[in-house]
Amino acid sequence: MVRMPDIPREPAKVILGGLPEGQDARTVIDLAASVSDVLFIARDDRRLAAMTMGIRFFSPDIELIEFPAWDCLPYD
Repeated sequence: MVRMPDIPREPAKVILGGLPEGQDARTVIDLAASVSDVLFIARDDRRLAAMTMGIRFFSPDIELIEFPAWDCLPYD
């Protein structure tokens, strides 16, 4: 069983990592309920699509703004 991280009730910088897919979407939704804005950075387009689907499944009323990858190498 995966232990849920403690979600702060005041604005704070929270870094989450290592959560299984699906659980991470649920955790971001719980975090969004306690703060005004959440920024999620995905490692690639596939991971962004999976997170988007997870968030829309658990909470379709959350507003999502996606910024796709620029498809360029760092320092290019």
